[in-house]
Amino acid sequence: MTTITMLGHSAVKIERGDRSLVIDPGAFSDLGALGEAEAVLISHGHPDHLAAGVLDGIAAHVWAPEDVAAQLLEAGIDAARIHPVEPGESFVAAGLEVRVLGGEHAEVYPGLPRMRNNAYLVEGETLHTGDSHPVIEDPAAVRTLLLPVAAPWLKLADSIDYARGFEHAIVRPMHDAILSDAGKQIVDGVLTATLGAETYQRLAAGVPIPL
Repeated sequence: MTTITMLGHSAVKIERGDRSLVIDPGAFSDLGALGEAEAVLISHGHPDHLAAGVLDGIAAHVWAPEDVAAQLLEAGIDAARIHPVEPGESFVAAGLEVRVLGGEHAEVYPGLPRMRNNAYLVEGETLHTGDSHPVIEDPAAVRTLLLPVAAPWLKLADSIDYARGFEHAIVRPMHDAILSDAGKQIVDGVLTATLGAETYQRLAAGVPIPL
């Protein structure tokens, strides 16, 4: 059985048997489970997706955009476990097939530089978008969509429109650490009203849910 666990903000852990990978372990996430992960996927280098020093002292292999991989090398992370990847590539991490999508961070404001952003499609069914709304060739195959719901770059209506393109997916909110508890309730209410209670379902932090 394959399970997913929300670790806070944009960090999730996907497990199959005794193997696991973690995506985007950032400064707003619960990183207690990171040490047992076999693989780590990083969408981009913002600190809410990659906590400084979090990869020191663990054995996990890391897949990330080329600019982030370079930063990790400069920080002294063993080059043998750093794997630069870009959209169009596929690889296997912790026994799970991963495809890289996307390529660019969503625009925060015109004129501000935009960094690379990898979205990751795990086992062809679970999509982690990072900070973007990436185009995907077969949205009907996605069964779990991890959807950003609060960010400086994000208009909630755009995320709702994006989610509506995934007709067979359960939509799980992420990227919401900047919201208060009351703010999360407001966002959940809007998304439930627009997507439906069967489609929009929040993951309880730290609780594994079957995929």
